[in-house]
Amino acid sequence: MNTQYNKKEVNMMILERRLGRSVIVVFVMTFIWASVCTAGMISVEKWKSVTGGGGIYTGVTLAGDGTIYFGSSDHHLQAVNPDGTLKWRFAATMPVNSTPAVGTDGTIYVGSDDWFIYAVKPDGTQKWAYETGNWVGSGPAVDSSGTIYCGSGDTYIYALNPDGTLKWRFKTGDMVIASPAIGSSGTIFCGSIDQYLYALNPDGTEKWKYKTSGSIYSKPAFAPDGTIYFGCDDRNVYALNSDGTLKWTYATASTVRSGPAVAADGTIYIGSDDSELRAINPDGTLKWSYVTGGAVMSNPAIGTDGAIFVGSHNYFIHAFNPDGSLRWRHETMHNVKGSPAIAPDGTIYCGSLDGYLYALTQEYAYYVPVFKPGTAHWSGLGITNLSAASQAGVTVKIYSNTGNLLGTQTQTIPANGQASFVVGGSLTSDGWIMITSDQPLAGLNFMGQYNGSSTDSFIADVPFAQEIYKEMVIPHCAQNSKWDTVVYTANPNSVSTEVYFTYYDQHGTNSPNHIVTIPAMGSVEIPVSTIGGSTDIKGGYVIVNSDTRIASFALYHNIKTGNSSFAGINATHSEGGAKAYYLPVFKPKPGFWSGLGITNRSMTHTANIAITVYNRSGSVLLTESKAILPTGQTRFVLGGALTDSGWIKVTSDQPVFGLNFMGQYIGSSTNYYLADVPFADTAAKKLVIPHCAENANWSTTVFIANTTGSALTVNLVYTDKSGTALSPHTITLPAAGSAEVPVSTITGRTDIKGGYVTVTSTGELTAFALYTNLKSGNISYAGINAVIPTN
Repeated sequence: MNTQYNKKEVNMMILERRLGRSVIVVFVMTFIWASVCTAGMISVEKWKSVTGGGGIYTGVTLAGDGTIYFGSSDHHLQAVNPDGTLKWRFAATMPVNSTPAVGTDGTIYVGSDDWFIYAVKPDGTQKWAYETGNWVGSGPAVDSSGTIYCGSGDTYIYALNPDGTLKWRFKTGDMVIASPAIGSSGTIFCGSIDQYLYALNPDGTEKWKYKTSGSIYSKPAFAPDGTIYFGCDDRNVYALNSDGTLKWTYATASTVRSGPAVAADGTIYIGSDDSELRAINPDGTLKWSYVTGGAVMSNPAIGTDGAIFVGSHNYFIHAFNPDGSLRWRHETMHNVKGSPAIAPDGTIYCGSLDGYLYALTQEYAYYVPVFKPGTAHWSGLGITNLSAASQAGVTVKIYSNTGNLLGTQTQTIPANGQASFVVGGSLTSDGWIMITSDQPLAGLNFMGQYNGSSTDSFIADVPFAQEIYKEMVIPHCAQNSKWDTVVYTANPNSVSTEVYFTYYDQHGTNSPNHIVTIPAMGSVEIPVSTIGGSTDIKGGYVIVNSDTRIASFALYHNIKTGNSSFAGINATHSEGGAKAYYLPVFKPKPGFWSGLGITNRSMTHTANIAITVYNRSGSVLLTESKAILPTGQTRFVLGGALTDSGWIKVTSDQPVFGLNFMGQYIGSSTNYYLADVPFADTAAKKLVIPHCAENANWSTTVFIANTTGSALTVNLVYTDKSGTALSPHTITLPAAGSAEVPVSTITGRTDIKGGYVTVTSTGELTAFALYTNLKSGNISYAGINAVIPTN
């Protein structure tokens, strides 16, 4: 701690009463580059191992001892240790573009363009070589007896004994580039350029063959019921019954050379040269598809959590969640044709045509777009471990506006536990914060700004941003003699990005773009007066567009006029059409007021808005209708004549963005504290308030709204930092009703310093938490929406 600033020391002691923890010093450490993320996880490059100069066209195969095997166009079969060091290289005389297979005794089998199928001992020496009549791009398969099956460009499918002698060979009508697959009954399935998929008995006789309309490069895969799936150059994905009859086909827009992967629930994942990865239901209907930007010839791999990993000819290794959302993508320096492999520890191995084998791990990643240090500000984090089974290893990194790593701090949080602490207490540079973890988290940044020379501070709560996008919206702003709005934007990417900030007024008229280049891992702080080119802005909103995915937060305040409003929200992103939006809290006069700011994101259609205010018992207090012009905005005070508390529901026939300004008057004055309540477009049966405090200084109140038409039983459970949960506080919410529950009521205690609250229900609800220290004569007043847990 810097002892020359008495004020900061005093306020950190005050903060400690809320956090229940002392300040921790931040130390500088080395940054490890991480990939683009959209759904809460990132890839982290563990290492990359270079070949002798050739591209990796093959899939990766893992041995039981962790050794990674793959071929390369530099004429070698390579063996790499799990730490990325080279174990050995085995030389063929031409490129090795066949995916290796490993026998039960550890022998590695692989084909080469020099016409040979090689058997290589685990120490890298040759066991034997069998010469075919043409190049071997097919990847071998080994059955339980040790027989090796492999295709060749000489039109044959070969069966070799473990000693390298020929067992049999089966002639097809053209080259065999596809890799064979062995069914549960021992049947060998393999496609050929002659347009047939062959089913061969273990003795080499034909069981059946199925005629397609194109060459077959795809390796088959199987469902538990014996269904055979494969792709074809006739642009179709095929499903055949075990007797060789057609079950169904699914048409894509280009050739299908990717081999399918079948998930535990029966979903078939397969790529196509039309650049799409598709998830197909067992009945042949489309579940979802994702356009990668390049041909997908890689065979997908499925992780233990159901995630799908696949390469694409857009230079990226992709990871998808089972619902089709992109988890992350990791950039290589060339196309990714080969198939990934997943180690028992979760490491993903995949080669690229750039000649590197990549070893990737995954982490959950969260972004706080603003860090303000020094004598005028402070920052504290409240972090909840959402895993009930495992402790969370958490790393907090603070980056400067220029992208330099200012400090790193680590925390170990118990299963179901929480940590709260001040960060960057000794730093002097502005920037942003990135949090990574091996377990899912929920959390927020308490951003404090001292009130002049006092030890009291205004607070805005900045929720962790888990998803980042190329386009986001700040749904309301003001910049005039009373109000300031500042937009904080962070670029959590390894490359610089050009960001376009555009102000739109209430009529949908936009100002010229304000363009800023944010350095790699850098950030920027821009007043709306700079974006909009005016100091007389009363309403409107800001669109933030970028070349890469970014995180953004807006701070609103009127403290320059001597008033006490200081609040903000994360920028938001939304897709789709008509929606319902929820605001869990409505507080009326005389002690409060509520105002809405609503932005119409449609460029072509007027948004017809219906606003309904419900009281706590679920009765309708007020309905209002608004029409917002395309790309326009409206703002207004809501329910000024009402006297009952409750909640707000907003429906629209167009996608909208918005927030509720919840003001609390200071005594009988016209000054007020302000908390911004963002529109919640999703309700859930389980929610988390990631931090709370209830003691002599701090109060936390949880506002809950029932979004359904039936009464709900709701359990509110407080869990302390160690992960110990108190008994549930149970309430009943009427249909469309709401409740306002202090943490003192949830816990039966007034000595709470940290921890969090879980809200579970028999139906879907929405919630918001308000934190204040007004009862101690201070001015901190902030809140966040409850978080829907990641898992």
